[in-house]
Formats: sequence, C-alpha cells, structure tokens
Amino acid sequence: EAHNNMAITYKELGEFTKAIRSFKQAITIKPDYAEAYNNLAFTLNENGKLEESEKNFQNAIKLNPKYAEAYNNLGLTLKELGKLDESEKNCKKAIELQPKYFEAYNNLALTQKELGKLDDSEKNYKKAIELRPDYAEAKFNLSMLLNLKGNLELGLKLYEWRLYKKKRITKAPRKELVWDGIESIENKKFLIYEEQGFG
Repeated sequence: EAHNNMAITYKELGEFTKAIRSFKQAITIKPDYAEAYNNLAFTLNENGKLEESEKNFQNAIKLNPKYAEAYNNLGLTLKELGKLDESEKNCKKAIELQPKYFEAYNNLALTQKELGKLDDSEKNYKKAIELRPDYAEAKFNLSMLLNLKGNLELGLKLYEWRLYKKKRITKAPRKELVWDGIESIENKKFLIYEEQGFG
C-alpha cells in the first residue's frame, strides 16, 4: 500500500512518470493488488497510453470481478479507443454492480451518443443528474445532446446553468444577455459564452 499511496501523491503533484513507476512497484510487491492496477491504468489513460491502460483495467477486473470503478474506467478508455460496443457493455456492468454510480451513467450516455442511441443517451444523462443534481459535467453533456436533437429551449438553459457553478469560468455574462427561456428566439442569434468568452 505504501507504494500505491506514494504513487497517488506523485500523480496529484503531476509527477506522472514517478507515479507510474510507483504503481508498478506496488503491483510487483503485491501482484493481486486490483486497486493498484486500476490506479496505474487511470494514470496511463491520462498520459494517452490507452492500449496499456485498457490492459491494466482488465487486470484489475480479473482480480476483482465486482470492481465497479474499474469497469467504468475501462468503459471510458474503450470509448476513447473507438471500441464503442465494448465501452457500452462495461459501463452497464459498472451500473449493474453499483446502481447509484452517477459517473458511470454519464459515461454510458457519452458512449451511447457516439453510437447514435440518442434517446438512451438522454435517459442516462438524466439518471446521472437525478442521482447527483449538481453534476455539472452531466448537465453540460445533456445540454449538448438536447441541442443536437433540436430542443434548444431546454438545451440552452442547461448550458447556461454551468455559468454559475464555481470554478467553471472566471466571469459570468451580464444578466440581460442570458436567455430566460420565455422570450421568442425566432430570427435571433445566440452568443455562446463559456470559459473563453463569446463565440
């Protein structure tokens, strides 16, 4: 555990090479250390080493078949590798093991959007938000999906919701520039305000 904890500290400090080395040392000392495999895989993912990441998430799951977090993380990695059907399967497994796993619902919805399953994607974003009402990432993702489906009224309101969450932007737009959801949008232009200003 000492090497795993040290690796987590290195990771938090941005010392990814040292973190990866320490996670591997933890596994060498304790080959059945599923959590260390999961942490190693997550760190590899963050460094763009997706195939190696996939392998180590699978190792974590082999050691602990009920490891919901590893299934979710593997699902996200598989999505990034373009293996969408496998990604969907692993996200669903994470939810089966941990029914209130709001992050897994969000990741499942992301994959389903890529698969063109827009209604399923919408349902699972909403489930993530139901489980975690202040889940900014899921609300943003849902807003983009609703805009894609043509529901601009709700989509834009959800998008604007992010503006008032701490640490999302440095400055919110003036109140009069935010759509109230009531005024007609016919023949009008929208300015999308986010971290980099108006666009």
